[in-house]
Order: sequence, then structure tokens, then C-alpha cells
Amino acid sequence: MTAKNKTLFFVENLSFLGWCFTVFPVLMNSAWKKEQGSCQIYYIDTTAAGYFFAKIGTVILNVKIERLNFRLVDIVDEEGNLLRLRLAYKDLAEIQDDILTDETMRKILNLDGIKDSRLKAFLEKQTVTFNWAEKNTVWRLVSLIYAASWKAQQEEGNKPNIVLFGYQRMWMKEIRKYAKRFGVDIVTLASLNCHPKEWIIQAIGEQRLRCMFYRYKCYGLPGIFRKTPKEFFVTQKGPPYIMADYQSQLNLDKPELFSDLFYWQESNIPAKNMKVVFNGPRDPVNKEKYDEIKSHNMSVVSRNPRATLVPEVPVFHYYEKKNKGNRVLKEIQDLSADRSVVKWAYQQVNDFQQMRCYWEDFFKKHNIKLYVSWWKLDANNCIIGEALRNVGGIATIYQRSFEEFSSPKFTTAVDVMFSFSKMGINVDEGSRSRIPYNVVTGYTGDHRFPLVAQKAKEIRGQLQQQGAEKILAYFDENSGADSRWHTGHKFMRVNYEFLLEKLIKNPWMGMVFKPKTPGTLMERLGPVAALMKEARETGRCFVFEQGLIQGNYSPAAAAMAADVAIHGHLSAVTAGVESALAGVPTLLVDREGWTMSSFYQLGEGKVVFKTWEHLWSMVCEHWQNPQNTIGLGDWGERLNELDPFRDGRAAERMGTYLNWLLEGYKKQMPREQILEEAAQRYANMWGEDKVVKMKQEKEVLV
Repeated sequence: MTAKNKTLFFVENLSFLGWCFTVFPVLMNSAWKKEQGSCQIYYIDTTAAGYFFAKIGTVILNVKIERLNFRLVDIVDEEGNLLRLRLAYKDLAEIQDDILTDETMRKILNLDGIKDSRLKAFLEKQTVTFNWAEKNTVWRLVSLIYAASWKAQQEEGNKPNIVLFGYQRMWMKEIRKYAKRFGVDIVTLASLNCHPKEWIIQAIGEQRLRCMFYRYKCYGLPGIFRKTPKEFFVTQKGPPYIMADYQSQLNLDKPELFSDLFYWQESNIPAKNMKVVFNGPRDPVNKEKYDEIKSHNMSVVSRNPRATLVPEVPVFHYYEKKNKGNRVLKEIQDLSADRSVVKWAYQQVNDFQQMRCYWEDFFKKHNIKLYVSWWKLDANNCIIGEALRNVGGIATIYQRSFEEFSSPKFTTAVDVMFSFSKMGINVDEGSRSRIPYNVVTGYTGDHRFPLVAQKAKEIRGQLQQQGAEKILAYFDENSGADSRWHTGHKFMRVNYEFLLEKLIKNPWMGMVFKPKTPGTLMERLGPVAALMKEARETGRCFVFEQGLIQGNYSPAAAAMAADVAIHGHLSAVTAGVESALAGVPTLLVDREGWTMSSFYQLGEGKVVFKTWEHLWSMVCEHWQNPQNTIGLGDWGERLNELDPFRDGRAAERMGTYLNWLLEGYKKQMPREQILEEAAQRYANMWGEDKVVKMKQEKEVLV
């Protein structure tokens, strides 16, 4: 008699409702009892009540239940590529393609008020929101499909059946289709539609809640629902402003450090035309930042009541609904099609229009004509781009990180994109971006190379005085506490542990560590922190510690203090790119598994290494017999592909371009003329191939 296949059940969240109304009934079904073999239940997360009743039920049914312990970094495909990365840069785009070919979605995207618009880019990006911290996303459920398939592969004997109980979210049809590739059946898990907190946010709106909070703070309970006075909307008198989107780095008087206003530091943009905008409570404007900004005759404003600790800083707290009679919303509502998709699109378009109105009022109120930011990982850039165009302004995004592959998370819809090279432009085009003017500037951090040279020399001298003859620099890429959704602290600790042990063992060795997030390094190191302490006591170990959210110093400062630099990741390689551009031999460690990367073409065992042991042996050989390792860490002609200029003037080019746009507004020129003339001036100065034009988007009809 043929043995029946085992069945593995995976539960996204073992709640009371999910167990009682979905999982337990399935287990009780006669099909599972009579026609299936043995079974095992794994849960990802659980509630106390859910686990309690599940334990009782599994005892009755004589079924094993346990938590699924997995690390995302261990789940790879048949070619050794980390599935987390393949999802971000390949599979997610395939799922998005399926979603966008859905009949109802095609109808919605082809409506007159949506097609050829930034609203279309917004909807496309929202279909597959990429955020590992959000639970109700396509990304999270697909990650669980990977985990379930990975666990099933570890079973002995015949391939087991796989059933995944997942919460209902949009695009379940497309997700189920994708799950079939892995032999996974998805069953919708019973649950409340959403958490009460989420329901309140959806019903009232996050921006309106902020507004209510601020009014309560200022006027007490009666002031929460009071009508905004008309004078609130009067445009401030003064020159046209460039909005500098503050993300965590100011350093106006220290151009050698990271700064959100680096382009201003390297250009002739008048300080009086700069307006620094703070957005959240994580890093608010305090007295020190306020004084620094005002000392340069710049303006400052907060978009969140909790984003300022200074009473003098104005807070933009306005939010009012303006969507009555909206044409696009009516067209969507009148569609005869899949009502779930229609409902989703209606909510998304409504949110887009509401936030567009908010941004329009913000820009008009503060007379902002230019928006400058690097943040493009969510869909807000599409809203901001549309709002600023509607008030006659120009939205720009600059490339801050190296991007090798296209992805839905990179979708951008603004007027101007400043890219390192044509590689960035190709990534944006493949990511469904809508950018009329793509401007190649070169690597925008290269002006800091000569500015950090003295700091690097000082660090190198300190280490040499303590006996260091050969020095390595190491850059990490941060880590997350939950290794199920991130590479995790434990994975990162292996990198530090290896290098610290080598440093302690070899008195001729020096180390410079440049963590991406220095403020949390010791916490993330955990037990390895003791090794770090011991290493620092030798005097041959230096750690860049400045920076609240991200380090203040650029990777070049660490690299230029060393003989060889090492970046511990291949999937996020910006620090390695900067180090190589700074002229330092740079090695890349690919422990995660990302063989799809073109950096492998630089040579495995020459630039890219899969293990620390291999890298260490080659570095030691290089120091002992350099003739045997010619080309170690040499990126060759690839550097020209990463930055076609390599002259230290990328920030100057970007700042000059922005100043040209600003001058156009001062001359009261039409917006389109300002854009066209700036593009032509840049092309004349730096080459026609340095400005790439894409299709211009139409305005959204309302």
C-alpha cells in the first residue's frame, strides 16, 4: 500500500478566530483524517488565546504544533540566490505584472483621469508595497511561501503537501498563482478586517489625526474640530524656496560629513532660498539644529507637531477634505467589475487626492517651488510630484544609494532625477518610473573624498602608533532584530566576530569599522560586544561612532585610512562603491548569496568572495606576495560605468542645476520653460548624453 504524503500546515498568525474558524475546521474535515497522511502544524506568530485553544485542539487530534523557526537569510533558490533579494528585484515585479493585467485593474488604469499620469504610477507602486515591517502586504505573504517551501524541503521521504493559512489581503488570486510554483496551497485565515488602531487611522486619516493632535495641544478639546481660518492659507511673503527634505543629517558647517543639504554646500544657491522641512518625531528640530539653520539665514518648518522642540518653528497642521464631486473617483465607482479591486482603487485614489491637496496647500503656504529629497522607496513621491506640478513647482529626487536592479520599490514620478550614471536611469525606467528629465551627475558624495583625507590620515596614524602595519576597513549594512524578515543580528555578528578575532590574534593588524547605524552597534553585536571591547583596548581598532540614525562620516573616511576596504554585502553595495571610487582596493563579501549581481564579473576571488576564510587567505597572500595577487580589489573600468565623471564635482553639478531652476522662478518664467532651459544648459555643458528625457505625464483630472 502506497504511503500517504504528509501534510504541513503553516499559520501566519495563530489567533483565536483563526484557529476556531479556519484551522481547526480544516483539520476536522474528513478529507484530512481519511485521505491524507500525518500532519504537522507550524505557526509564524501567535496570540495567547490562539495558542491556548490550539494546544487543546492538537491534543484532541493528536497533531504536533510548534513555532516555525527560520531565518530569511537561509532560504535560497536552486542557484544559491537569497530568495529575499530575488523577491525584491525579480519575483515581486512578476507578481505586479500579473496584478496589472487583471481586467479590472486595466480598466481602472486606462481611465482618462489616470492613464498617462502620476496617479497611475502611484497605483502601480501601491499594488506591491515593499515594507518588511508591514504585516498585511504581498511581500510578507510571499516570504511565508518561501519559508513554507524551505521547511518542506527538509522533510524526509515523499514531498509533503503544503498548506499556508494566510490573512486576506489584496491580490490573493495572483499570490495563489505564484504559490503554485512552490507547491503551496493558500487558505484564507479568519480574522478581524483590521486592528482597531488601523481602522481608526483608515477612517480618520493619519494626517488628519496629526492635525487633531496639534489643535488639541494648542486649543484644548474644543479646538480639535474647529475650522481652519482662511488666513492660514495665505502664502508667506518672500522669495521662492527650495524645500530641503530633512532625513537625519544637517552638518551645515561640516561639508566633510553627510548632509541633507550637501548640494547647497557645493553650489551658489542662496541660503535665503533654502527651507529645511522636518517630518517626524524620531529626529526633531531642537534648539541646536534651529540655531544652526537660522545662523545661515535659512528657514525651517515642521510638518508634524512632534517634529519640533522649538516653539519658534512653525508647524503646518492643516488638513481638510476636498474630494467632493471628484471625477476620477466617480468613474471608478461606476465601473462594472471586480468590486474588491474597485474598492481598493477607490480608497487609493481618494488617499492620493487628499494628500495631494495637503501638499498643494503646504507648498503654496510656504512658497516652495523646488522639492529636493532622496527618499523614493514609498509612493509619496508620486503625490508630491503631482502636487508641486499643480502649483507650478518642480519636484526632484537624487540617487543616494547604488541601485543595480529594477524593482517596484524604486518607482518614481517626479520632474527631475539626478542619477550617478546611466545605470541608475536604466533602473528607473525598468521600475515603471515617470521622470521627464534624468540628469547624470556622477557619484554625489565624491566631493567629500579630499575633505575626509586628513581625518583618515589621523586614524591611520593612531593605529600605526599602536603597532598596526596593515589596516582593513569594514562597512556593515545594519541589521534587524527579527531574523525572519531581515538578515538579522546573528548573521551580522559573524562578520564582526571573524574580523575582531583576527585583529586580537595578529598584533600587526589594524581595523577601522564604519557601521551604517553606529548608535545601535553595541546592542546589535550582543555577545560579540565583548570582543569589540577587547579589540579597542589594543589601540589598533577604530570605530566611527558619530550619528544618531546613520553615521555622520562617509565610507570614504574609513576606506582611506586602510590598505584594503571590505563591504560585508553584495545586495546593498553603496559603501563599497564609494570606497572603490575613492581609490581604495575594495572587496565584497557575499555571504547572503546574490550571484545575480554583475559584480561577480569583477572576479570571484579577486573582488567578490563568498566566505571570510577565502577573503582572509587572499588578503594575507596579497600582503606577503603582492605579485601573486595582482588586481585584488581592483574594479578597473567598472568605475567609469558607476561614475562617468569621477572628478569630485557631482554635488556641484546637482547644486548648479537646482540653482538654474531657482533662477527661472526668480525671473518668473513658465515652469516648462524653466525645465527645458536647465536641461539644455546642462547638456551643452556636460554632454547631450547626460540628460535623458522620458515621457511627460499629464495632469490628473478632478
